[in-house]
Amino acid sequence: MVKSESQESEYLDEIESSLDSVEKIESSYKLERKMSLNLFEGKKFQNLSKLIIYSKIKELESEKENQSMINASKKILDPLLNQNNFYTIKKEKENSAKIMKEKIEDIFKDIKKILPDHLVNIVFYIVGKLVDNIDQHSDFSSATVLFNYNKESNFVEIGVLDNGRSIPGAFELKNVVFKEDFHSIKLAISGTSTKEEKGRGTGLPSSKKLTVNGLNGNFLVVSRNGFVLAKDNIEITEKINKSLNGTLVYIKFKDAQKALNIYEYLN
Repeated sequence: MVKSESQESEYLDEIESSLDSVEKIESSYKLERKMSLNLFEGKKFQNLSKLIIYSKIKELESEKENQSMINASKKILDPLLNQNNFYTIKKEKENSAKIMKEKIEDIFKDIKKILPDHLVNIVFYIVGKLVDNIDQHSDFSSATVLFNYNKESNFVEIGVLDNGRSIPGAFELKNVVFKEDFHSIKLAISGTSTKEEKGRGTGLPSSKKLTVNGLNGNFLVVSRNGFVLAKDNIEITEKINKSLNGTLVYIKFKDAQKALNIYEYLN
C-alpha cells in the first residue's frame, strides 16, 4: 500500500510548485523568446512534477514551432527525463484516430518490454482507458503520458495530462450543476459523463476502482482548481490555489508481485 504521513499535502505542494514553474516557463518564453535554464537549477523534481513541466514545454514547442525553443527545451528536458518514459500525443485534424491508435501501440510496446508479465494487462487497461478518456471528452490539442516502473522499489507510476477542456468546464457546457471544481471531479470518477451514449463515463470510475481496491494504490485527479485523491477507500478533496488547464490523472501503486484478475474491479 502507498503510505505517507500527509500524502495529500505532499501532492498539493508538488502540484502548486509545478504550476508555479509552468507560469515561469511561459513568462520566460514570452519575455525572452526562450526558456531560461536557471528556472530549474538546483531543483529536484518528483515524477508528478516532471509530468506537469514536461507537458507544458512540449505544448509550447508545438505552438511556437521555433528552433531556439526546441534547442532550449531539450537542455531542460534531458535532466528531467531521467529514467522515465514520456509520450506526447497531438490532436491532429486529419487521421486523428489512426495517429492516436499508433501512439497507444507505441506506449503498449514499451510497457510490455519494461513490466513483469503479471502487470502488463493491468497497465494496458489503465493507460488505454485514460487516453481514450481525453480523446473522447477533453477537446485537447496536446497531451502527455508518463509511465514509470522502478525495479528497486517495485512502484509503478502512470500519469496522463491534457491541455483540453477541464472536467469542470466540460460539465458546465452540459449544464451539470456542481459547487466547487472538486465536486465535478467526484461526479466524473463516480460515473457521470458528458456523453449521451450509453456505456460512456466508465473510464475514470473503473480505473479508480482497479487502482484503489485492486492495487492498493493512489488515484489522483486534478482539473482546473479541483483536487481529488482516492486511496484506502476514501476520497480527499481540496481546492488548489493555482488553476490547471486541462486534466491530470496520476496513479501510483506498489507491485504486489502476484497476478490480479482485473475483471473483478471493472464497472
